[in-house]
Amino acid sequence: MATVAQEYERLKKTGDDEDNSFRDALKNHSAVRTILNEYEAIAVGIFTNTLSEEIVARNHRQAIMDAVQSCEEFIEVTRKNATVKDPSKIYCECQKLVENWKNGTKSV
Repeated sequence: MATVAQEYERLKKTGDDEDNSFRDALKNHSAVRTILNEYEAIAVGIFTNTLSEEIVARNHRQAIMDAVQSCEEFIEVTRKNATVKDPSKIYCECQKLVENWKNGTKSV
């Protein structure tokens, strides 16, 4: 997953798209971001008590844990290249949720 983020950042900086590499990297990068953004929204819903953690965990716990853990390097590369004020907040909610589930801790 880190390779997806790194290649996207490299091609974004160089502007090289002679063989449609950037378009492919953008598509892959966008797919990963879409999934992480969805899980981030779910985590925020759980932490704000808008969503039931029990229902989400029963239906999606393993999928969320697997995806977020698989994307740890992607998240780190994204944070490293981010131009926002506090990059450590990028995907922090879904990582916190996964950490709670790994430790057997309720989030709310």
